[in-house]
Amino acid sequence: MGMAGAWLLAFLMRRHMIPEFLRNVFTLAFVLVLFSISNHLEHESGLLTVTVLGVALANWPKFPRETILEFNESLTILLISVLFIILAARVELASLLSVGFAGLVLLAIVMFVARPLSVWASAIGSNLKTNEKLMISWIGPRGIVAAAISSLFAIRLQEYDIQGVELLVPLVFMVIIGTVMIQGLGAKVVGNLLGVREPETNGILIVGSNPITLLIATSLKDQGFDVIVAHNNYTNIARARMSGLRTYFGNPISDHADHHLDLIGIGRLFAMSMDKEMNTLSEIHYRHEFGERKLYRLKFSDEKVKSERDDKQSNFHSQWLFGKDVTYTKLASMLSKKSSN
Repeated sequence: MGMAGAWLLAFLMRRHMIPEFLRNVFTLAFVLVLFSISNHLEHESGLLTVTVLGVALANWPKFPRETILEFNESLTILLISVLFIILAARVELASLLSVGFAGLVLLAIVMFVARPLSVWASAIGSNLKTNEKLMISWIGPRGIVAAAISSLFAIRLQEYDIQGVELLVPLVFMVIIGTVMIQGLGAKVVGNLLGVREPETNGILIVGSNPITLLIATSLKDQGFDVIVAHNNYTNIARARMSGLRTYFGNPISDHADHHLDLIGIGRLFAMSMDKEMNTLSEIHYRHEFGERKLYRLKFSDEKVKSERDDKQSNFHSQWLFGKDVTYTKLASMLSKKSSN
């Protein structure tokens, strides 16, 4: 059923039989229907069915998964938040306090014994360094799976009148609260101490490869900034690479760039291509990645300042690189004078 459902959904999507604005809602409804039918035919089989469906669609050629994945992230946060509230509502404060010192001892064992042992055992044969294993051991807060399973076990075990079952849920929530507060809040400090934290996202992705672009990119690199120059002009990109700059040859707003352009440590966009349409599209494309306040575009002389009316009608406002009075022509003239001197 999972494979058949994946084929049917992919067929409907690729034939454009579902309106664009209904794709996310239709996919959610389709998954729920498939889950219900599977569970009706075979008890507890729905989860396996929709898992097979997801794996198949993730590997289905040209399936439009991007918008569905974005919708899935928002839906996951919403559902997990609601589920946490529902599960936590079953735990009384008195029962949480009743675990006492023994609960704190259990929390320490989970954090400093059980978790590191499991990480070291799982990492046998891997290339992970000691500080990386320590970091993985630290960032292991318990969450919704532990809460849901413990609540389910407690309900089932109460039917058999097993002694101590009433402590199961409070103990698990003690571990959840403790690991989230201690390990979650301390992850930044521990990452810095172990030297495994990602660099600050102060790097710059520069779209374009003209002489002005390469000069600015080189200057930024000399000042210690991480810079990537991305463009589809092979000659200019080769020149940038020979200058020691990180480069990406290709269209920076293509699917290939989404999968192969390494943006770790990159937090800003400078759109400086001679192709003004590419600059605008780059701003729109990377708005979700960097945030609207970290997108800058170089102004050209023929780009007139928008009237107040046009500005109000626009949903997207460009931030001019170096200010609205600085244009490509002005920078080129300054570069030409510098070269002649």
